Amino acid sequence: MKRLALCTTAAMALSATGTLAAQNADEVNGADISLSLGSVYDTNRLRLEEGVAPPPGGSEDDLVTSAEASLDLSYKSGLQRVFLEGTAGYVWHRDNTFLDNEKIDLTAGLDWGLTSRCGGILSARVERRQTDLADLDAVVDNTRETETYTGTAGCWVRSNWYAEGGADYIESSNSNGAQRTDDLEAFRFGGKLEYSPNETSTYGLSYSDTDIDYPNLGAPTVDIVVIEATAKRRFGNSLKLDAALGHSDAEPGDGPLTPDFAGATGHIAAELNPSSRLSVSSAYNRGIGYSSDVSADFFLRDRIAVAANFEVTPIIGAEISARRIERDFYSNLNFRPLVRSYDETDAVRGAIHYRLRKQLKVTAGVEHLERETDGPRGTYDSTQIFVSLGVTR
Repeated sequence: MKRLALCTTAAMALSATGTLAAQNADEVNGADISLSLGSVYDTNRLRLEEGVAPPPGGSEDDLVTSAEASLDLSYKSGLQRVFLEGTAGYVWHRDNTFLDNEKIDLTAGLDWGLTSRCGGILSARVERRQTDLADLDAVVDNTRETETYTGTAGCWVRSNWYAEGGADYIESSNSNGAQRTDDLEAFRFGGKLEYSPNETSTYGLSYSDTDIDYPNLGAPTVDIVVIEATAKRRFGNSLKLDAALGHSDAEPGDGPLTPDFAGATGHIAAELNPSSRLSVSSAYNRGIGYSSDVSADFFLRDRIAVAANFEVTPIIGAEISARRIERDFYSNLNFRPLVRSYDETDAVRGAIHYRLRKQLKVTAGVEHLERETDGPRGTYDSTQIFVSLGVTR
């Protein structure tokens, strides 16, 4: 039976960050800090295929506990705003202690303004976490650390035209020696032009060009070019639409064994709020992605997702969601064996939120994952039962 080509893509184009809108907003200096403590019982923490025994000292199922702090610190003076935002925490395992690891995602930067009509962002982001074991060729610990440096500048041209340009530099590395050929450095530049005829509609064009280098592999640089037309429309307070359609071209170097991709990419998303208590969203994305998590030069990803959030009472909320992600992997076979050509992941999730007090919330739920791939590892199913306690300042 032919596989469905449903896998999501991040089109890697520089996104419209709304920098000027943020600068013109009525912001105040302050610090928002929240703490959370959670536990997850995972029936297949090691992402093992059915019938495969865990390695010596390992356990297929596990109880995973995490403690995390979320930060949103901001200081604004005139048109300039300095900020620090993100999360930092640690993850412990009851049985598979070799997977204990910090979990960090922090961004610091300057939201700058030259005038009330021109400004941009200068930021540095650091991410650090354990790689999903389904993406590895063996059950090993591997910490992936990614640093991203971003600079953008944009101006309103007249009252309804906005132009922006910018660049990113990304460096991602792995702690495990077997994964270091997947370490990468990427430089991305691009820009966009948007037209907003009224308060409810925005139309635009965007362009990005990304060069990816795998320094420990010795292969030629991968080049990814994305051109898209975008549209956003809001219908009152009940419906929002966001769409993009474009063309992506990705090629992992030169030579007879270098499969490339050239084709249509984009996304369409809708958010419906039929009442103040119910929100329903759906989205489909298709684009090019890359990551030092997987042994591939880049991948074509399609993602389809639906979700619903319902406020049962002022203190009780419920959510349910489902998603399907499929990735097709591309590599320069002159330098890298293709570990897997595809993977498919299906997930369903349900959760209940209960607000004990204004600043105290309990969340409990369950998520089920099923994944299939033609690689040596990564075909598995897992059920995760989770509960967390969150405290906000």
